[in-house]
Amino acid sequence: MRHIFDLSGQGGGGFEFFPGAVAAFRIPDILGNSLALLVWGVIVLEPEEEHPQLCQLLPTSVREHLPTSLYHAGWGTLTFENVDSGEITLFPYTPTFHLEELRLLEDDKKQPVRLSRKWQGTDTLDSFEYVFAFVLEQPLGYVTLKLRASGSVTLSVDSQAFVTMDQLNRFPEQYLHDITRTRQLKEMGQGPPTSCPNRRVPNR
Repeated sequence: MRHIFDLSGQGGGGFEFFPGAVAAFRIPDILGNSLALLVWGVIVLEPEEEHPQLCQLLPTSVREHLPTSLYHAGWGTLTFENVDSGEITLFPYTPTFHLEELRLLEDDKKQPVRLSRKWQGTDTLDSFEYVFAFVLEQPLGYVTLKLRASGSVTLSVDSQAFVTMDQLNRFPEQYLHDITRTRQLKEMGQGPPTSCPNRRVPNR
């Protein structure tokens, strides 16, 4: 069952995106009135206090371990409405076969490579600045996203995709974002002989 969080204004304080979350979206040349992106791995820090309606929708195996932080082991949709302006900065990771240790790509002066895009606009008096950080799936890198919007900001998730932080840390290969598509290949009967490493997120 889908559950929608309202992150408008100060509503995003009880969520953690970096380092566990991976985002997937096409970075637009021109910013439209709304912007939506897919996000895997959002952490809800205090669900039993801040989101009692969500807790009623959780799987029994998760609900019985409350209070605990929750990890969304699935794609959610983060949507911004009435966007005025913004900026995105990408720090690409160095290409590697060992994805458990991602390192920033550096230039000849040993400084992190940075790619930025600004979207100019006319900020309204009732607009609010939102700042998010996460790992971008493609191109793979660390991203900061700043947007000013006067409309709603929502996060739509599958309530059945939440797991506890203990479940995540015991079975990371099952719940972390499948950046190498290992799980998908196994479901197709073409899985590699050994599992590919994934990033780990800190315990909560």
